Amino acid sequence: MVVYFSWVLLERFNVLRKQVVQKELEKEIARNQLMTQQKEELEIQVEERTHKLQESLEALKSTQAQLIQSEKLASLGELTAGIAHEIQNPLNFVNNFSEVSTELLDEMRRD
Repeated sequence: MVVYFSWVLLERFNVLRKQVVQKELEKEIARNQLMTQQKEELEIQVEERTHKLQESLEALKSTQAQLIQSEKLASLGELTAGIAHEIQNPLNFVNNFSEVSTELLDEMRRD
């Protein structure tokens, strides 16, 4: 009877041990599934952020190109204004001189 009782206890112990191992295995499987799901969500977030960063970089490059173009046009405008000023000064002198000469001629004719 003691042997039978020992055998029953041993069987019960084995059953309980298998149940504990099974529960631990189920917990580990659930943990792995959760980790896999979280990994997939993080990968999606990384892809979204990478896409947004690429869009921002493209917009920045476009803006930079526009800024460079604007600076070139501004420099060209300044150069053109400087050239026009330098051309205008001698022309003003000639125009003023011709007006004075015309006035002097008119005065000489009157006298």
